[in-house]
Formats: sequence, structure tokens, C-alpha cells
Amino acid sequence: VLIEKRERIFSPDVDFHVSLFYWIFVPLLQAKLDEFRLWWNHHRVRVQIEKNMSSGHVPADAFAHPKNFGGIDCRISVPQTAVDDMRQMLTEEVGSRESHLSWFSLEFAELAEQVYLHIGKPTETAWGAFQQMARPIADVIEL
Repeated sequence: VLIEKRERIFSPDVDFHVSLFYWIFVPLLQAKLDEFRLWWNHHRVRVQIEKNMSSGHVPADAFAHPKNFGGIDCRISVPQTAVDDMRQMLTEEVGSRESHLSWFSLEFAELAEQVYLHIGKPTETAWGAFQQMARPIADVIEL
């Protein structure tokens, strides 16, 4: 990010640059985090004989079947209707979940998607896509 800032590809002072950065990089980062989470939860923990807790298992298996690994199932089952009711109440009180989890406006997301499609959905590099999208977005925003 600092190299791109120094080379004037990215400027945090330009509002749409920040939104475009989030539009491009947050999904990429989340995908890598999800990939790591899956790997971590499904890798085998090394055996440690002197350890009080279980070892030599796959974390996802121990979570799903704690008794099989000398553990206690401490999960609390919450009915889906309770979750749905709570989400509805929160939506009415403070707004939608999406509006609080978004890094950019819905309008910007629509514009970015249109521009991304228009330039052929480049996938070579994220910064390359950023550069290709910045000018067309600036042209629309500056109208």
C-alpha cells in the first residue's frame, strides 16, 4: 500500500480511492482468511503425550465431537427462530446488518461492479485492477 501511495496509484485523501481499495482488497483478504481458517481447523495437531488436553487430532473433529477427544460439549443450542427474531429486532432498531458491515456505499458497489465488468474483469493483479478502474470511476463521480 505504501508503494502504491508513493507512486500515486492510491491516495487515501481521495474518497473513492478508499472505497475502491475496500471493494477490491477486502474480498481478497477475506478469501485468504477463510482459506487459512479451513486449513487450520482441518490440520492435525501434533501429539503431545505430556499434555493434559487432547492432542493428535483435527480441531474441527474435536469441536464437532468433543466427547470423542476427552472434552465436554459446552455448546448452547439456539433455535433459529430466536436468531431470526433478534436479527429482525436489531434491524428495526439500528438498521440492516449489511449497512453495518459494509466498507462502502451500495451506490459505490454498483458503480464499481459496472466498471469492473466494462473493463473485462481483470484478475492479473489487484493493483492493476485498481488502476484500470480508478479513471472510469473518477469520470462518473466527477460529473
